[in-house]
Amino acid sequence: MVLPGVQAAGHVPHDRARPRRLQPEGACLRQRIVQVRIGARVADTAMPSVRETSDYVAFRKMEVYKAALEGAMEDGAVSAKEREVLRRLRESLGITDADASALERDLSPRAA
Repeated sequence: MVLPGVQAAGHVPHDRARPRRLQPEGACLRQRIVQVRIGARVADTAMPSVRETSDYVAFRKMEVYKAALEGAMEDGAVSAKEREVLRRLRESLGITDADASALERDLSPRAA
């Protein structure tokens, strides 16, 4: 029996529901970067005999940047804050602006 004015168990009236916490801009991008880096560590542990040639290292760096860019582009637009995070990541990975621009063109929805 439900008493008048009392909701069923587990139901929270809309006016008392906790507000949904939104993540700050760039948080999803940072999480994606962390996930990619963890994946790289797992791959390095699983395949310790793989030699890191310069081509392999360049490929891995582009894969990290690509994953971060995909995360930033999930909502269809890259914010100024996300662009700044991507710029810093690009600099730390040594990826040229030309390579980054080409990758962004390839990943843009208009290219599909």
